[in-house]
Amino acid sequence: MISILNVSVFAWLTFCLFICLKQVIKGFRHSILFAFIIFYVFFGIPLLLDTLVGTPDYNFYPSYYRVTRDEFTSLIYAVYISIVPLVWWCFGRTKVLNNRTEFNIQGNYLNIAKIILNVLVFSPIIILIFSPYPKMYLHYGVIIHESNIDALKFHSYINLTCFLSVISIAALMLLKKRNFTSLLIYVPFALISIWLHGKRNIVAMAILLLFYVLWKKEILKGKKLVIFGSVALLFLLGYSSLYQNALRDNESQLTNKMKFENFRIDYGRDVATKMTIYSELHPKESKILEYRGESILFYLTIFVPRKIWLEKPYPYAVYFTDEVFNLPKEPLGWGLTTSWLEESIANFGWLGFLIGPLLISEIARRGDKTNNLIVQALTVLVICLFLVVELSAFYSIFILWVISTLYFKNKSKLHTIRNLDKGS
Repeated sequence: MISILNVSVFAWLTFCLFICLKQVIKGFRHSILFAFIIFYVFFGIPLLLDTLVGTPDYNFYPSYYRVTRDEFTSLIYAVYISIVPLVWWCFGRTKVLNNRTEFNIQGNYLNIAKIILNVLVFSPIIILIFSPYPKMYLHYGVIIHESNIDALKFHSYINLTCFLSVISIAALMLLKKRNFTSLLIYVPFALISIWLHGKRNIVAMAILLLFYVLWKKEILKGKKLVIFGSVALLFLLGYSSLYQNALRDNESQLTNKMKFENFRIDYGRDVATKMTIYSELHPKESKILEYRGESILFYLTIFVPRKIWLEKPYPYAVYFTDEVFNLPKEPLGWGLTTSWLEESIANFGWLGFLIGPLLISEIARRGDKTNNLIVQALTVLVICLFLVVELSAFYSIFILWVISTLYFKNKSKLHTIRNLDKGS
């Protein structure tokens, strides 16, 4: 029964993806369309893999084995991800104010903005000068095995500047008239940021932003759009495989079955969502958060030092990972990857099934309403990140989105008022 249901839901999600891609190819500018694509990859394709290949045993993840064998949990998951696209379609789109979006800054302010963006492009290199261990960055991905606390603390600044550098490159490319020339100029700096950052998520982010820029400037149309997207996806899968084999110490010792299991955990959010659903169904057997809203409280107090508040909550991934391995609720130094959709369920209970996708819808609508090139690019990035990692992993980007959205929303209102005054 579950296999038939999985195939049916996968077929429905494939239909939704087809409608979404058709809209993108036609030139519709709704940011929520990109959420459909990411959602299909991380939440939909795992259903097909379970049917064709089989559900992994998850021998090293005791809770995963239990929840993936619970039919009622799988049933609720299937129904849930079937409804999410409908929520986005109804509430995630807004009337496009202008198909040709603008930067909404003129004159000296535009020049100042360009200067700031260019400084941010160089920022990882500038920050690297102050690193206590700059030579360690001669090796790619060195931070994965680094245990030095000082090096790890400083790498958080490297992470932040690398993200801002890649975002700034995308912003400057959107502003450039000569697309090919601007691409050649900024590619080396993007590669430097990718190297210094040392993890796979920045590669995915760079490709997503490049795809968005080329689509927004109408360089990618029709078949070219589909071909580029397919090639980009294959490249990411190939890159990830090479990354795992080269930088993970025990990867060569794993069997193909174990590698597939790791692949499912890395690129599927279905098991994490099922784990959260299972916890709602069996609260006495599994409890991720100690109380409702615990990880939300962490986000609201993220800048409060733990030395001041010893009982400050941890990020959601800490609680989730501990629950998977039946461990006390404390940091392990690493964590399993989660998304906002299951975190919303853990924080708000059954109401979280609606709050999760509705928040993403609201972010997409608010970003689109600014009718601003940079804000819309940030909006696409933010809603996609909400679907693949927890908020603490991109908190600085989210804050940047909030500030820019509020700023350009007010600019848009002021522009509308001035036009009405002129008309009268």
